[in-house]
Amino acid sequence: MNQKLNWEEIKKRFDQEWVELIDYEWEETKPYPSGGVVRVHAKDRKEFDRLI
Repeated sequence: MNQKLNWEEIKKRFDQEWVELIDYEWEETKPYPSGGVVRVHAKDRKEFDRLI
């Protein structure tokens, strides 16, 4: 996936999944990024670690 998504869309599409973001935007004062490109996603940590 090469599409840049906002944080709300990432949460909606990848609910309860581990995600690795690239090309992200993250304000220092915010707890979450405002958006980015999802490079890897997985349902559990073991699968996520295998993919990265």
